[in-house]
Amino acid sequence: MNIAFVLPTLEEFANNYDSMSDDVAKNLLDDALSIDSDHQKLRQSYLSKIRGVLPDKKVARYYQLESKIDAIMEYEMAKRIPLVE
Repeated sequence: MNIAFVLPTLEEFANNYDSMSDDVAKNLLDDALSIDSDHQKLRQSYLSKIRGVLPDKKVARYYQLESKIDAIMEYEMAKRIPLVE
């Protein structure tokens, strides 16, 4: 996941954490889900291009590695970002 897409949402969360309204929480959730959806669409759009130059076994390995890297990044963010109260 590209941090450049996530950073504005994280900044908005941080700026509103102490006084989180339902409207801000809704917007943040909508933004987060939109970022996730866009990331998935991007991964899907590259699949045919990568398949055009690599065998499927290597493509699968690439996507596995990318998923593991994404999971590590998401874990690192999750452990630093408090839950909405």
